[in-house]
Amino acid sequence: MPALMWVGLAPSRRWAVPALAGCAVAAWLGSFPVQPVLLGLGLLLASASVAWRPHWLFTWVATALPMLDLAPWSGRTYLDEFDALLLMGTTVAWARLPPALPDRRQPSPLTWAFRLLLVSLLIGLVRALSPWPGLALDAFSQPMSPFNALRLAKSALWALCLWRLATRLRTAGADVVKAFGLGLVLGLAGTVAAVVAERLAFSYLLDFAGSYRVAGPFSAMSLGGAYIECFIAVATPFLLALWMRSGTLWRALACAVLLTGSAYALMVTFSRGGYAAMVLALGVFAGANLLTRQRRRRSLVLGLASAILVAVVAYPVLSGSFAQSRLQTLAVDLDTREKHWTEVLQMMGSDPFSIALGLGLGRFAEFKLWHTPVGERAGSHRLVPGDGAGQVLRLGAGHAYFVDQIVALQPGASYRLKYRLRADDGRTALGVGLCQKWLLTAAHCSVGQPVLTPAVTAGTPPGCSSSQDCPATTVWQAFSQPIVAPEAGPGRLPRPVRLTLNNAGPVPVDVGGVSLVGADGVEQVRNGDFQAGMDAWTATSDNHLSWHTKSLLLGVYVELGLLGVSALLALLLAAVWRAASAAAQGQTDGAALLAALAAFGTVGLIDTLLDAPRFMLLWLLLCLLPCTLARRRVPVDGATRDLPATGWRAVGDGLKQAVMRAAARPLHRQPTGGWV
Repeated sequence: MPALMWVGLAPSRRWAVPALAGCAVAAWLGSFPVQPVLLGLGLLLASASVAWRPHWLFTWVATALPMLDLAPWSGRTYLDEFDALLLMGTTVAWARLPPALPDRRQPSPLTWAFRLLLVSLLIGLVRALSPWPGLALDAFSQPMSPFNALRLAKSALWALCLWRLATRLRTAGADVVKAFGLGLVLGLAGTVAAVVAERLAFSYLLDFAGSYRVAGPFSAMSLGGAYIECFIAVATPFLLALWMRSGTLWRALACAVLLTGSAYALMVTFSRGGYAAMVLALGVFAGANLLTRQRRRRSLVLGLASAILVAVVAYPVLSGSFAQSRLQTLAVDLDTREKHWTEVLQMMGSDPFSIALGLGLGRFAEFKLWHTPVGERAGSHRLVPGDGAGQVLRLGAGHAYFVDQIVALQPGASYRLKYRLRADDGRTALGVGLCQKWLLTAAHCSVGQPVLTPAVTAGTPPGCSSSQDCPATTVWQAFSQPIVAPEAGPGRLPRPVRLTLNNAGPVPVDVGGVSLVGADGVEQVRNGDFQAGMDAWTATSDNHLSWHTKSLLLGVYVELGLLGVSALLALLLAAVWRAASAAAQGQTDGAALLAALAAFGTVGLIDTLLDAPRFMLLWLLLCLLPCTLARRRVPVDGATRDLPATGWRAVGDGLKQAVMRAAARPLHRQPTGGWV
């Protein structure tokens, strides 16, 4: 932890740790497959800005959460560019700030709840890696690896570091929540731009009859989920807070335009849970501001204007045939989810340790695979030893599972596709094609008739000790076929094209030596021999229930047990209390945090969300940052006193004082006037 790194270090030596972090990031960039120089310069500029203004770290983190996502091109999902930004930013900010003084105050309920959640995550991490699974070739590159627990646990570690930084920045007088909210607004603007570009490529902006659903810039959508609608609904209250604080007409107009774009981006996700989350977020934000004495008229005008804008955008989308069909199948889809939840609960069994502590962090997809009948399982992939010292891709038997790579092709041009296959008993059923596809929905695919070439290799590859590790037949078959790239789509922007591999047969298939060459002789496939692991390749699936519990609380219960659920609810209640207390005093950021928590929880009723590292970090920050909102103090007769409570805040204060008196405990206050 960065906090421990600085203990006993002189100010002149604190910058040694950011320097070491920079060297580590530089070494990591040396093997990064997508624009490493440009990415390195961006990280360097962001670090320099954090050194100048440390609280800008929260702006960069919130902005990068949706926008700095290169996984569709890089294939990196365990340690990615977002982690590099966090490593550089946290170390630089910590070195920039003065040492923290010892805090002798009694920990708040929010602190205790977060500690309990960290303990639960640690237990889940240990259970996921026990017994030690060993380091497979794809230990850090596939979603069913036991080391997926580390991918999720690092989010809690980053949240802990950022929280400690936030408390120190608050002591220094910086407004962390405002900086974080500005970053979310910038990320929202980038998300809206990405959605508009996706619609221009695959559909039309005003086509509300088609069934295309946007995925936006979130690579986690490749396996399904509700990440894009969750982010839009969470970021919108901070946009409204910025609109309320805007002092000029141009800023107000910019906020109104962005709100219109955000409503459009959310509506074309055609997510009913996202619709409900947006409505609740707007209602909570408006209500929290109207129940205070400050800026009541401004809040009313802003609430009415926001409601009108959202309604104007939503009406034509909801009137479209696809949205109507989605609303009509609400009961059917809910029944499907209920059956899925029942199956997940049955998967837990009656083991008391599993019920109390969970099955292990990040292990749901793996357990779901083995508890699903063979004919109903989703596909999977892994890397296995190939000929010599190389490695090849193994596609497991299953359905609706694809391994893709974005390739830069000329529309309608002819190419030569080559690959090698190896399968049990020679029963190969590999689907290979070129599809117009971003993350989920494929528009047009080109396939060719494969021609078997006489090049074969027999023998048992090194590292294969049993039939479980290698197919019974170890004879490679080489295929070559002409294939034509899909024609340009009817959209206003070009559509990305993916080379797609899919196993449609009953047995696993090994694939190697993938090549796609045009008439100019230029190789279009990167890492076609898989010697760089899964770099440049992305796994996508249409069977979303195999990867998500489709319920936030159920997902936590499966992986962390009752202990994790208790910690999560305790942290959420403490965060809601702190945010509501700040909102009742007229703090707009408190109302935004309260509305964002409500939106996140609404989407979490029907989707897991916390199974993506970035969204676990987002949720933890939304819960932890309310502690940086100190109670407002006003001058009264030459002295400073707390701002008088009003409305439901007065009721809450009275209830709190009654409980504290009943427990015979003194009521402590922070030096800034906030509740401990």
